[in-house]
Amino acid sequence: MRKTLLAVYVHLVWGTWDRLPLLTEEIEGRVYRAVGAKAVDLGAAPVAIGGTDDHVHLLVRRPATLAIADLVQGVKGTSAHLVNHQLPPGGAFNGRKRSCDHRPSPRRRASWRARASR
Repeated sequence: MRKTLLAVYVHLVWGTWDRLPLLTEEIEGRVYRAVGAKAVDLGAAPVAIGGTDDHVHLLVRRPATLAIADLVQGVKGTSAHLVNHQLPPGGAFNGRKRSCDHRPSPRRRASWRARASR
C-alpha cells in the first residue's frame, strides 16, 4: 500500500515591540526552549530556533493538520508571555508589528537553519 509523505516547513520571524533589544543573553535560552516546547506541544517539529536581541527565528516542520495561524499564535504567545514576565516594568515583547512566514524550498532549508541558529 502506498504512503503519502507531506513535509511542510515554515520559517517564522517575529520581533520585539519597536525592535527593542529585549532578548538578553540571560533570557534568550529560556525563550528559545519555551518556543521549541510549545511547537512540540502543537505537534510540530522544530528544526532550528535562534535570533538576535530584537527578533526570533523559528524553522519548523508542521503537520498538515496544524494551521499556520495556530502555530504562530502558540509560539508567539508563549515567547511574549515568558519575556513579559521576565523583564522589569516598562519592557514589552509583542510581535504584532512584524511577523512573516516563509515556506522554504528544500534547497533553502539548510541556509535558514544556519541563520536561525546564530
